[in-house]
Amino acid sequence: MTFGIRNIVGIHRLHIGQKNYLTPLLFKTYEKWSYWKKEAFDYLIWCHLSHALDFSIALLCWLWIFPITFPEANQWHIKWVSRVFLYNIACEFIFYSFWHWMTYGCTSPYPRGSLHEKKCNPINQYEEKINISY
Repeated sequence: MTFGIRNIVGIHRLHIGQKNYLTPLLFKTYEKWSYWKKEAFDYLIWCHLSHALDFSIALLCWLWIFPITFPEANQWHIKWVSRVFLYNIACEFIFYSFWHWMTYGCTSPYPRGSLHEKKCNPINQYEEKINISY
């Protein structure tokens, strides 16, 4: 997956005008920490917590889809393959649609706010922002 709770909260913080929009969720004094304390936290704890959404989706698959498909998965059959495939497609449409709406959607308030200055290239959304005067 391309995003996590940290990214969603960061975009919301940027939108409401907070300067430290990348600060970890629970630690408001993070900017005052020493360099090594930040590095240790980032690489030992935060890098794993930021993938909580990925882990939750995998755990849901393990608890819900795996018990249904495992007895049938000893040989290739369209029935169990289609269940796994449909679960993956459903996750893709739900989560990536939300991410696209949050960062690029016309009805979302986020791309028109402070995020617009950080991202949103009017010509190509995958390249850095350039200044164009119309």
